[in-house]
Amino acid sequence: MNQTVVVASGLVALIALSSLAAWLKGPSIEQDLGSRSRSALQVEDFGDTRVSVEGRTITLAGAVPSEDDRDRAGQVVEAVWGVGAVENALTVAPPPPPTPSQPTAPKEVTNADTLSQGDCQDELNALLAEQSIRFDSYSAVIDAGSHPLLAKLARTLRRCPDTLVEIGGHTDATGPDDLNQEISQARADSVRAHLLDLKMSPDRVEAVGYGEDAPLADNKKTEGRAANRRIEFKLREMP
Repeated sequence: MNQTVVVASGLVALIALSSLAAWLKGPSIEQDLGSRSRSALQVEDFGDTRVSVEGRTITLAGAVPSEDDRDRAGQVVEAVWGVGAVENALTVAPPPPPTPSQPTAPKEVTNADTLSQGDCQDELNALLAEQSIRFDSYSAVIDAGSHPLLAKLARTLRRCPDTLVEIGGHTDATGPDDLNQEISQARADSVRAHLLDLKMSPDRVEAVGYGEDAPLADNKKTEGRAANRRIEFKLREMP
C-alpha cells in the first residue's frame, strides 16, 4: 500500500514539473518568434505593422501602403524559422490627399544608393562600436535586444551588394582553448543564420570562429576580456 502511494506521488510530481517546464518555455518561444518576426519586417520597412504571437501563430495588424506590401509582409513572416502560421490582418491605408497649395512630394526612395566597400565597412564598424551583438549567458542564442542591431547591419549590407561578409566570432582567454573555439564558431553561425532569416544571400555570408586567437585587449583585465568577446563583420570583394 505504501509503495503504491509513493509511486502515485512520484507521478503527480513528474506531471507537475512537466507542466511547469512547458509553461516556462512557452512565453520564451513566443517572445523569440515575435522578436525575429519584427526584425524581419524592419528590414523591408513596411510601415505601421504590429506583431502578436500565440503559440507559433503570428498575427499581423496595422496599415501598409499597398496590397503588394500586405502580401509581402505575410510572406516575410512566413519565412521566419519556427513560425507555424500567419494571420494577416493588415489593411491598406489610403494615400493622404495632396495639399492644394503645394505639389505632391515624390515618394522618398530608401536604400537606393549603394556604398563602396570602404564606406560600407566603416558603417558596419560604427554600428558595432555603438552596440555589440549580445548572446544569452554561456550560449550561442542571440539576445533579443540585439535583433534591431542585426536588422540595421543587414540594411547596410544590402547597400554594398558586390561584397562578401565574414562574420568572425571571438572569445576571451577564459576556459579551455577548444571550448572557446567551439563557442566562437557557434555564435558566428547564429549570427549568419539570423542574417539569412533577414533574406541575406547565403552565398554572401560566411561564419568563422577564431576562439581566443585574436584578442583586442589584455585578457588579464576585466574590461579587456569584455572587449575580446565580440562579433566582427569584415568585407571583401566578390571573386
